Amino acid sequence: MILSIDNYFKLLKTSSKNKGLLVKNFWINPDLQFLVNKFLLLSENNLIANSLEGGLKIFDIKKKKSIWNLNPFSGVTHDFCLGFNLDVILTLDKSIFFWKKKSKNHWGLYSEIILKNPMEKIIFLPSSSLIISASSNEKKLYLWSNYKQNIFFSGKMNIKENVISIEKSYYSDFFALGSSNGKISVFSQQGVLVRNLYEDLPSREPSNLLFNRLNWFDENILLAGGTNREIAAWDIRMKKKIQKLKGHTGNILNLENFGEEKKGCPFFISSDSNGVLKLWDIRKQGEVSSFKVPYRKIYTIGKNFTPSL
Repeated sequence: MILSIDNYFKLLKTSSKNKGLLVKNFWINPDLQFLVNKFLLLSENNLIANSLEGGLKIFDIKKKKSIWNLNPFSGVTHDFCLGFNLDVILTLDKSIFFWKKKSKNHWGLYSEIILKNPMEKIIFLPSSSLIISASSNEKKLYLWSNYKQNIFFSGKMNIKENVISIEKSYYSDFFALGSSNGKISVFSQQGVLVRNLYEDLPSREPSNLLFNRLNWFDENILLAGGTNREIAAWDIRMKKKIQKLKGHTGNILNLENFGEEKKGCPFFISSDSNGVLKLWDIRKQGEVSSFKVPYRKIYTIGKNFTPSL
């Protein structure tokens, strides 16, 4: 598994003896101004990343260099996702851009949508071919469809809260939203509300819990972590919180499955705003090991992946 810390890419493994976390320098990006905010894996040896300052790059992991650099626009790159055939969908200020892969190391712009408000979150839903975008300033979801490289507005959904996080499931046809009042909503990939997950609060005061990160552990269990420094495991069938894991001292920023990509693997990993990584066993309902990255913030943990080197 790869994680990004400032302009470093680090390789995360576990010790075969005691499951302790081992973090090793994997690659230092020579562009000191390109501080990775988020990255996704394109293939076994390629990853795509955006910067805190704007811009988008594709890196060859094996050759340890960038092979495509997209930074023709000024502004903040809020979020990006991948569509069919490795199309790149990017939100930048008040626009959504669409690129298609033209050759081995080149993507060409084929569409742009101008918006009234910035869209900070975006996902692509392969089952329905819908693109969902959300702004933290609006209580709405915007739906788009892509047909033969033509982008169509498919409607909008009014929701009751501002969206803080959004995550699609790789195991089922669902996606989940974490809201500004501490509620999680689960939708089908057609945009139909399926479940609302929340706890009864002791008072009528609004919750100050923000779910910074959601992660689908499997087709039924959704992990959520945020400003309360706890990780909640929800069973969406029962609409019930089945586990509450404590141990972090900072706000939880990342949650990812960890271990072999097979059904029944019980491990996942988390990180917080203090630079602490933790490995958890959901089966044993507890922490396995912990690692502190000194003086640095962990921006992104990649999906379960070990590069071929």
